[in-house]
Amino acid sequence: MQESQQQQNKITLFVKQPLDADDEYEKKSKEDFELIQKELRNKTETERASIFQSKVFGGTESEKQVVNVLLYGILTSQSAFKENFTLLTSLTRDQFSICISSIQFIIFEKYYKLHPHCKMQLLLLVKELVMIEAKDSELLVLELLRQIIGSDLSDTNLWLIQSLLEILTECPKTWLFNYEMLIYISCYTFLRLISDHIGVKELSQIQNKEINYTLMLLKEKTDVCFSIGRDLIRLLQNLNSIPEFKPIWDLLLLTKEEYYNLDSKKKEEIFLKYIKEPNNENLLPNKSVPIPKELSSGQTMLEKILNTRTKKICFQSRLTPKIETQLLFMVQKIKMGMQRRHQQWFFTQHLSSDPLPNKQIKLKEGLIIDLIRYVCCAYHPLPETVYAGFLTRWATIGWLLKSIHSSKIQHQAKIALFYDWLFFDPSQEIIMDIEPALLLMIFSIPKYFDITSQLMDFLCDFGIFYEPNESIKIHTKQSIIEAFKQSLDKRVISFIQFEQLFSSEVLHDSLKSKFKNIFGSVLNSSQDEKQNQQKINPMELENDNSKSRKRGLKEIISNSKTKEKKHNMEKNHQENLTETISTFREKFSKIIDNFPSLNEKTKSKEIHHLITDFFRVSKKKFLSSEANQANQELVFQFIFNTIASCKLLSYQKITHLFLSLIFSYEKDNGTLKNLIQNFRRIDKKFGARILLFILSEKSMLPKISFYFGENSSEQSYSLLFYDFKFAGQQDPDLLFQVFVACLTSKQTQITNKIIGQFEMIFLIVQFLDPKLQFEIQKLLLLTKIKIFGTKQKNLIQIFEKSIELLNSYEQNILWNFFQAEFSNQISKIENVCLILLDYISLKTEKKIEELKKKMEKSNEILRKFMDIDSLENNENQNEDEKEKEKEKDKDKDNEKEKENENENENEKYSLLELNNSLQIESSSFEFYHEILNQIRILLSRISPSQKLIITLMSFPISSNEDAINSFTNSVLYQWNIHQEHSKQLKNFIENILKPNSHEFGNLKKTVKDRTKIWKENFFKEEQNQNY
Repeated sequence: MQESQQQQNKITLFVKQPLDADDEYEKKSKEDFELIQKELRNKTETERASIFQSKVFGGTESEKQVVNVLLYGILTSQSAFKENFTLLTSLTRDQFSICISSIQFIIFEKYYKLHPHCKMQLLLLVKELVMIEAKDSELLVLELLRQIIGSDLSDTNLWLIQSLLEILTECPKTWLFNYEMLIYISCYTFLRLISDHIGVKELSQIQNKEINYTLMLLKEKTDVCFSIGRDLIRLLQNLNSIPEFKPIWDLLLLTKEEYYNLDSKKKEEIFLKYIKEPNNENLLPNKSVPIPKELSSGQTMLEKILNTRTKKICFQSRLTPKIETQLLFMVQKIKMGMQRRHQQWFFTQHLSSDPLPNKQIKLKEGLIIDLIRYVCCAYHPLPETVYAGFLTRWATIGWLLKSIHSSKIQHQAKIALFYDWLFFDPSQEIIMDIEPALLLMIFSIPKYFDITSQLMDFLCDFGIFYEPNESIKIHTKQSIIEAFKQSLDKRVISFIQFEQLFSSEVLHDSLKSKFKNIFGSVLNSSQDEKQNQQKINPMELENDNSKSRKRGLKEIISNSKTKEKKHNMEKNHQENLTETISTFREKFSKIIDNFPSLNEKTKSKEIHHLITDFFRVSKKKFLSSEANQANQELVFQFIFNTIASCKLLSYQKITHLFLSLIFSYEKDNGTLKNLIQNFRRIDKKFGARILLFILSEKSMLPKISFYFGENSSEQSYSLLFYDFKFAGQQDPDLLFQVFVACLTSKQTQITNKIIGQFEMIFLIVQFLDPKLQFEIQKLLLLTKIKIFGTKQKNLIQIFEKSIELLNSYEQNILWNFFQAEFSNQISKIENVCLILLDYISLKTEKKIEELKKKMEKSNEILRKFMDIDSLENNENQNEDEKEKEKEKDKDKDNEKEKENENENENEKYSLLELNNSLQIESSSFEFYHEILNQIRILLSRISPSQKLIITLMSFPISSNEDAINSFTNSVLYQWNIHQEHSKQLKNFIENILKPNSHEFGNLKKTVKDRTKIWKENFFKEEQNQNY
């Protein structure tokens, strides 16, 4: 261990890029390693062993430190590998659990930046742990399998493949066969990698090893390998050109499910007798012998595998942790429309083998297939992510498809995209697996119709049957039709969107007719269902004989002599409605009870059914107004008793539906107000939603009193402000909608509370994202809304408050709004700028005068202290004389000293307050710089004006004469003043600037000096007195 110290000092654990910080793990491991090296220096082997033993038995932390030190020595030193590994095996007390967890951390988090030498040492260590069958060593192999990058033919990646193949082929089979996950993950990984190495002569040796290993697993652990799912067949389809895999297809076709339910002896007997030739090692059918019952009945394994969804971990295993993290960052954190530069960066990092733009880039297009399968089947976003407007899955897949140039890879990518469609079973499949492909077809029509055409053409080619092998045809038409139907039923797309695939003008007529011939039955069945729903009377909910009752109802209406029957009919309908509501109540109460324990997918599904049923109940209509009123009372009673305490109010669709029912209830306004108050307590955004609902419907405008209630004007303003604030904090889109709705409405009691109110304007500046702020700016430019108004008093208040409350970025947004609102009224901008400039000039003049007075006062106080100091020095020189004088008039001196001390303390505190106020007020001049910059920008776009220049120049900007000259010259150039008048105007400006700026500079300097004096004289004294 000591001999390798020099070598370890040269080799680092991780490769560090120029801008990377020091790795904390490496730093800590190196420090521990060097400490132990010092302890072991000049020690014998027995002494070293005893030191290690004492540390291992010193506790968990001490044991962990020893293991990490030895691990660091193993990874950084090749010569000391055996010595350190021997120490590690002799000292371990937990079956290598600490060691393996540390190695897992390194592989998962930091493998991509490991030094190449350390990677070699790591693989040697993993191999040794596998050979001694250490506990959990299979987890290390699984982590390393994830680090293999698909379609990457670089030396480092090929070395990793070869090293892992060597570990898996040389390890004991008993160890390998104990771990099913390792079997099917390694089988899936190497089947995927074989297709990358086909046709490359230099990789024939690696390819043969991959083929032999996967064939061994498929023959000896058939059950485990077949449990992968349908993507096993997709991978085998890409290997049809390799003759070694043809017997596997024969096995898939001949072998029945019952065959795998037999015991091992019977299975071996059937295998040898009916499938395997006596003198042939390959799996070939023995056609001379009839197939037994065990092999001639039931579902083939090919059908069984194709009807089984692939395990999610298989898709995850084909992406490195780094690629997966960065892909998830794009789809979970990047807003739609802002993804281009992130996609370009991702493409450069992971999909091109040479990131330099001047060289020819070789693409890793095969990795795109792995990314598509992962996005479709492994990543299912939560509803919150979907509604937040982040990058969608279909847009990501569209970008990936556009990045492919090879026709072969493009065909395989389309198969990967639609693979779950070909075997879709509504009872087993997940709608999220097929959603991206469908949405990509629909949403690409306006702009990227070529993608839609390619995908539709692909579906038409695979819409009848799918051929994974030359001798196999699987009918897929019904599965694809079921996928379309489920998408329509689950509202993944609407019927109108689906109809675009058959009627869009941008699509070719031959393609539309071809698509309609194969999948037109979905369109026809959807149209029939739509017509049937329109024919059904809404009041006949959950009634099997609805058609006969509807015909009877028409006869009753047409016959004027059957009033009694009509009354009975209404009574029956009312009873039927009561039963429906009670059934609905039970369903709803079950959802509420189980709501916290449900996952997001189940919540969304239950809420969808809930809204559908509730809508049907609420829209029931009866023959008489009495029955209709009874319907409203029943529904309202259900809402009031059940919904008011429900957590489902956070769902906007349900809230909108409840509001429509609440405001249709006209019996008791007091009850309605109580109900709305209950809603407000549950959901703070509910107030904004009420206002938005009222303003969006003209018929609801008289209900505005329900929002404000009986509050005064000030209370109404605070109510509106806090509703806006809660909406902005939790849902910026809701704030934008209600803000625009208020300003576009003609309700003066609302608009007067928003226009010209700085608190309301600051809300949209602070809470809205840039996209929504740009929408506000467009509306201001089009004069559809106003937020500042025309009152000069309000404008001055808004911009004065902005200096104190907003940062520079938010002030820039505010001034953009101001310019947009007054863009068509240049004179108003000029007037407002003049008023603000005059206002700022007055403020600064007053502050300068106040500073002068305070500085004079502080100088007087300082002079007194200087006199006191000189008097104290004189008293020290004449101590004897003063002592004699003090003895004569002792009482008088004591009183004077007390008075002087009190005066001194008061003057100290007053000086302290003065200096603090001087510091604050001198820095307050900087508050106006931001507003001046914005005014200068605006004035540069307006016609020149002498008054504006003089007013602008009168403000003291800098005490530096060079800065004054350069600023003056820039103004002269900017305003394009004639040369004859330039000297005169320049002298005029300098005469204005110099005195003010000089005086202001002196004031700042004086404040700084006084502060320094105060610190030197009084800070220590006040600190001792705990001031």
